[in-house]
Amino acid sequence: MRKVKRLLDILVAAGGLVMTGPLLLLLAALVKLDSPGPVFYRARRVGQGGRIFHMLKLRTMYVDADRRGPAVTLADDPRITRVGRWLRALHLDELPQLWNVLVGDMSLVGPRPEDPRYVAHYTSRQRQVLSVRPGITGAAQLLFRREAEVLGPDATDEDYLKWVMPYKVEVDLDYIAHWSLWRDLGILWRTFTAVLANRLGRGSTEWPEWAQKVQAARAGNDRSTENRGAPESLDGPDDPEAERPALRSRPATPEDYPALRALLAEEYPDSDVGRPEFFHWQTEENPAGPPVVRLAVDPEGERLAGAFWLLPTRLQVDETVHTVGLIVNVVVRRPFRKQGLATLLGRQVFDDGRARGLPFTYAIPSPASYRLDVHSLRAYVVGRIPLWIRPLDWEVLLTYRTGRPRLARALARPLARLFPPTPPRVREGRFTLRPVERFGPAFDRLWARSRHKRRVVVVREAAWLNWRYLHVPTRRYRPLAAWDGEELVGYIVTRKTTLQGVQCGMIVDLWVEPTARGEEAAFQLVAEATARFVEERDAIAGALMLPGTPEHRALRRARYVRCPSFLEPQPIPLTFHWHGAEDPPEPITRLEHWFFTMGDYDVI
Repeated sequence: MRKVKRLLDILVAAGGLVMTGPLLLLLAALVKLDSPGPVFYRARRVGQGGRIFHMLKLRTMYVDADRRGPAVTLADDPRITRVGRWLRALHLDELPQLWNVLVGDMSLVGPRPEDPRYVAHYTSRQRQVLSVRPGITGAAQLLFRREAEVLGPDATDEDYLKWVMPYKVEVDLDYIAHWSLWRDLGILWRTFTAVLANRLGRGSTEWPEWAQKVQAARAGNDRSTENRGAPESLDGPDDPEAERPALRSRPATPEDYPALRALLAEEYPDSDVGRPEFFHWQTEENPAGPPVVRLAVDPEGERLAGAFWLLPTRLQVDETVHTVGLIVNVVVRRPFRKQGLATLLGRQVFDDGRARGLPFTYAIPSPASYRLDVHSLRAYVVGRIPLWIRPLDWEVLLTYRTGRPRLARALARPLARLFPPTPPRVREGRFTLRPVERFGPAFDRLWARSRHKRRVVVVREAAWLNWRYLHVPTRRYRPLAAWDGEELVGYIVTRKTTLQGVQCGMIVDLWVEPTARGEEAAFQLVAEATARFVEERDAIAGALMLPGTPEHRALRRARYVRCPSFLEPQPIPLTFHWHGAEDPPEPITRLEHWFFTMGDYDVI
């Protein structure tokens, strides 16, 4: 899809330059006649990967304006020329940026490129906006189009850095994490309608919520920005006007476990997290150690108001094995919600994790918890884990999506011919496939010789595999191992589940040695698992896997395809919170360095 985006950029930019050529000549003449100086302004901006480039604009200010004021444009800025004010109102000054798009410096849609003076103040997390090409328009540009009015006529660079830039970066990070081609097309349409509405005098006269928060904060009335220097989130889960209850916060001890389990059972009655046997498995049997839990206690009655839970997990980064945290349970009792309690507990449990020696915590936030994780708790977004699927019953899937059985039946027939549900064929079974009753020393040896497949990977030693897949009391997994004689080559772990009423066969884990033999074993394991899904009449088979591994190539060979967004139950972003003062190591910030499956983040 990124290649399609780039192709669209080239076609639109080239066509736009040809069509607006005469207009650009006329505008260039007006700029030249209005004030002395060059026609174009070449603004130094930071592009993808931190590379400096010159963004082209029709000059709308007097010469040397950038030396006579801040890098941001102010309301009623006296540095703007007469023609420049008209060009800015119609956004015609940005037409030359089509050239930047054509040559690859920019994209039509993306984060707005910033001045190097401002980028120098980015944190390591904020520098993620430099991972993609900047855009002529974007989500932040639409939201912040009245930025100059909010800052006022006397604003300084420090005002912009403190009150506006943090908001803009959060919006851009959210755009990157949830990018899709359809979202880009929607932003282009909204940009067009916003410009048209302003010219027709139909634009909104009310300030957006972010602007109201900034004004309140600058006046010293917004408690959410107190002692922070930047707003906590754009429109996050916290209500800045709500009074926080008088709660006590403390780390959990084993004596708190009964009350904690009762809280989980009360708030999540349909989940396993509050069942006694599952709770005991997570708290007492984890080979990586007991959980790190921070509690909020209501002094009235000494009942628990909320909890934030990190599950210790052993993770290898290059040559070093760390015990890190995995966010698994965040729960707040209903009377205490929308008051910033989850954010407070999150910050404190990260401090507790640091004290326990956890260098960082990672998470796969759900849509419901994404804003808390990314905006309020400032998670570093590594990227989205792709879901690979193999449709097995098109009629069931289309009925689920459309709600119209007759239409689904008609569409299912041609799709079944294009993508038949028959399992992939294995010409000759080189490997012996055996069910796993216990993960033993052979699995430790497999891990030892294959652990450098990727730079960041959850440690797959026998102790963890037994705990994760065989000892869990409320799930039934089906591990299957591939043997070449007496040598273990790889294994697969599957599970049947129901998602939103659709019966699914899930490949929870798949691990083979990183060799040609391992890839053949992976294909035979996937083929066997898929055949069983077909036999059991599952509607769809699915797996999480990042590209570039033998496991991924085996899935593609078995005709698994990347799940289209209309079938995806939810996006699967990978985030982490670095607990150290220095910058995080490069491998954990890059998605291509990770090996990740469903079994690496929760009980699926």
